[in-house]
Amino acid sequence: MVNVWRAISSLFHPSVPTLIAFTIIEFWLRMGFLTFAVTTFFFSVLPFVITLYMMKKGIVSDVMIKKREQRVFVILPSILGYGIAIVLTVFLLKNVLISALEATYTINTTIILAITLRYKISIHTAVAGGMAAGLFYVLGWFFVPFFVIPPVVGYARIREKNHSIDQVLIGGIIGVVLTFLNLHLLGIRSAI
Repeated sequence: MVNVWRAISSLFHPSVPTLIAFTIIEFWLRMGFLTFAVTTFFFSVLPFVITLYMMKKGIVSDVMIKKREQRVFVILPSILGYGIAIVLTVFLLKNVLISALEATYTINTTIILAITLRYKISIHTAVAGGMAAGLFYVLGWFFVPFFVIPPVVGYARIREKNHSIDQVLIGGIIGVVLTFLNLHLLGIRSAI
């Protein structure tokens, strides 16, 4: 029998909500394939490949990186990739909205890394919350239903005994609040 909570947890690996959010925004606003390719590669594919590589080398124990102290080995090189994507988006694609979303994701990830050095939080719910907040902020009320995803993912993480309630709540709150705050501070006009 399929474990529904494990399936939800796997389905919403942090690389997936990132792909969902960027893809919806890019296609909704007709931004083109190159923009899609840059964000997909640097924000979803590359971090997942880094995770698999670190697993193969024995640096991280599993694809979900359950051990807090191992997360830095995947997050730091991922942040470097995000920086490359921002440079490409600013100078090659000249896309203000996507570069602001990329910067927001990078800032959020850096703050999550800083917290993770001392305390384990749910990156799954942080990314799911950031996805919902980004879609809502950029595209408007039609995307409110996406706010159902972070609690469902958080509950799955708790049921799978990967996180405590406070780790899930902190992750989700950080994802939503930082996304709204960063997009506002970066001058992106809200659709709401």
